[in-house]
Amino acid sequence: MGSAKQQARESDMQQVAIESAAARRPAMSPSEAGPLLAGAWARGVADTLDMLGQGAVLLDCGGGVLFASPLALQRLDGAFALVSGHLVARDSASNCVLQELISAALAGRAGEMPFPSASGEIYIKALPAKQVQEPQIQLLKAFLTVE
Repeated sequence: MGSAKQQARESDMQQVAIESAAARRPAMSPSEAGPLLAGAWARGVADTLDMLGQGAVLLDCGGGVLFASPLALQRLDGAFALVSGHLVARDSASNCVLQELISAALAGRAGEMPFPSASGEIYIKALPAKQVQEPQIQLLKAFLTVE
């Protein structure tokens, strides 16, 4: 019986030591928390647009696709493709226009343009993401809505 009490006491002491060490650990710095926060913010935007039934493609600072909703991919309907992590139009003239829209949104200017597709016209709006105080921790730079 004494052995069980001794083991319980030792276990309690170990737990106190763990909690004490955790309390002494400094809080995460903004640079350490940055990637977590940036990814979480982009994912929150994606989830919100998805809940609203809005097809969306989220872009990083280089125009790379961070996320493309299933609805956006469905609406893009074969007229567009993801190539090396970037959205491109299969038609070269449409691709020039698409890349200009993306570049404008990355530079802070919104725009929209209709594009031909097998099911009619697709409207793509390119919008800059709201900038935060510490832009180095924000992955999301622009997004496209697909209607």
